[in-house]
Amino acid sequence: MDFRRVEPKYWKHALCWQAALTICLLSFLVYQIFTILTSAKTPPVESTVEEWQGAGIWAVCGGTRLHGAGFTIYEGSRESRTEVPEVETTFRFQTTASDLPGASCSTLDLTELKWDTEVQLRLCGQSELSESFYIWSNDQWKYVAHLHANGEKAIFNYRRSKHGWNYGYSSEAKEYHDLIEEARAPAHWTGSDGGCKHWTYFGTGRSTPGGLFVSIQTPVVPVSYKQGLLPQIFELGGNIGGWWSVMTLAFCALFSKKNPESRVAQIYEARTFVGERVLSATPKGSQARSEDANPQFPELPPGIIRTTE
Repeated sequence: MDFRRVEPKYWKHALCWQAALTICLLSFLVYQIFTILTSAKTPPVESTVEEWQGAGIWAVCGGTRLHGAGFTIYEGSRESRTEVPEVETTFRFQTTASDLPGASCSTLDLTELKWDTEVQLRLCGQSELSESFYIWSNDQWKYVAHLHANGEKAIFNYRRSKHGWNYGYSSEAKEYHDLIEEARAPAHWTGSDGGCKHWTYFGTGRSTPGGLFVSIQTPVVPVSYKQGLLPQIFELGGNIGGWWSVMTLAFCALFSKKNPESRVAQIYEARTFVGERVLSATPKGSQARSEDANPQFPELPPGIIRTTE
C-alpha cells in the first residue's frame, strides 16, 4: 500500500485514501491502548468450558464424636440411576482432618471419579447429636450444611466453576464449588442405612444416619480467566495485523494494477521454490564459461536481423 506506485495523475487521490486508512488504523490503536490502560482494575475476561471430571473433596463432621461415615455413587438421573460398581475399593473415608472446624471429622476424596452422565452422590454420617458437611473450595473448607435431627436428609444441586488469571507466559485458576439446597426430608425417607451402602466406622457407637444427597447435572465446568497485560498486547497485535490486511485490500480495490499481464509484471511476480538456487548453483568459473559459450543477446527492434560469424 503505497500511493507513490499509483499513476502520477492519481497521486492526490491515492494519498488522500491512504491517509484516511492510516488515520483509521491510528485511531483504533490509540483507543485500544487507552482501553488497556484504563481497565487495569477491571481487565477483560476470557470464558470457556471444560469437561467435568471428579466430584470434589468432602468432609463429614460429627461434633464431639463421629461414629461412622458412608457414601454411595450413582450414574443417571434421580428417576433412573444405577450404582457405580467397585467404588468402595477406590474411594474410602479417611480420618481425622485437624484443620476442619469440628472435633471429629472424616474426609472423602472423589477428585479421581470418572463419569459420563449425570451423577448422584449420597454422603452420610453417624454421630451422637448432629452432622455437618463441608467441601474443599478455593483452597479452604467451605460449609455446606448442618443436619440438626438424627436421620435428617438434605438434597443439593452441585455446581463447580474455575476462575483465575492469564498472564501470557503462565496462567493460574482456582476451583469454586457451590451447592444449592433444594429440599430436606425426614429420617424414614431412606431407611436405616441412610441411603449409603459403603460405610467406614470409627467406633462402636451407632445412631440414625443423616445424609447429604448431591446431584451433578451438567457435564461441563465454566472456566474464566482475567487477561493480564501481555495477553491484551498480543491480542492488540493480532487486531492491528487484521486492520492492516483490510486497509491493503481497500487500497488495492480502489487502485488496481494498470498492466497486470505485461511481461515485466509477470517476470517480477514469478515465484520459484526457495531452494532452487542452492540446488542449481554452479562454480563461478564454469558459469562464466557457459555464459561465454551461449551469449544472450538483447531482443532487437523489428527489421534488424542478427548475424553471427
